[in-house]
Amino acid sequence: MPGTGAAGVLLFVDRKVVPIFRQLLNELNAKGRVSDEVLSLHLVQPNAEAVARLTKDLCEDPAMLHVENLHKLKPNNGLKDLVSKKRLHPTLVRNYMLVVGIETVTEAFRSKYPNPNVTLQAGSIEKNESALTAAIRELSEEARVVTHWTSLSPTPIRLLGGGLVMYPCQITANSLIRITRGHIYIGQWNGGAHTKKSAETEDLL
Repeated sequence: MPGTGAAGVLLFVDRKVVPIFRQLLNELNAKGRVSDEVLSLHLVQPNAEAVARLTKDLCEDPAMLHVENLHKLKPNNGLKDLVSKKRLHPTLVRNYMLVVGIETVTEAFRSKYPNPNVTLQAGSIEKNESALTAAIRELSEEARVVTHWTSLSPTPIRLLGGGLVMYPCQITANSLIRITRGHIYIGQWNGGAHTKKSAETEDLL
């Protein structure tokens, strides 16, 4: 129901385009902070072992030493639920990388994030807002990534008992990707069954 729960976008990047997409993430990360909430964005294989390795590597990264409570960095509950066993198809886990963000302690979000987290890009669904619109908005606000609604799967993955609605976006060699004005834009403008405009999301793009 709009106005309740949380929603976001899962960015799955085909390994064939990972080098290109990594360059784009590096451009966003080079600005110092990606957004008020997110320090940086990273690619990780979507399984529990890889997420644990990334977390350990970040804790030992000299570039992260300024992060408050870095020793308490851990994946948040939504990410842990996503990479739990048998949640994702083995082919997806094997052939794609997942974009995750690092939320850190700042004065503006000290009460919300008392410790740093490795997290998915998601947030609360606002009143009179659909889950799909909230997912696109949250991705843009937190990660500076804008997805055209046609690039998202119409069937979301529900995490945390259904309270977190995540729309998968599979980024492949057929995806249209560009970076401009500090944002990455992703779209598949001739996206098969999704060629009709969505009134609820067209004003966001």
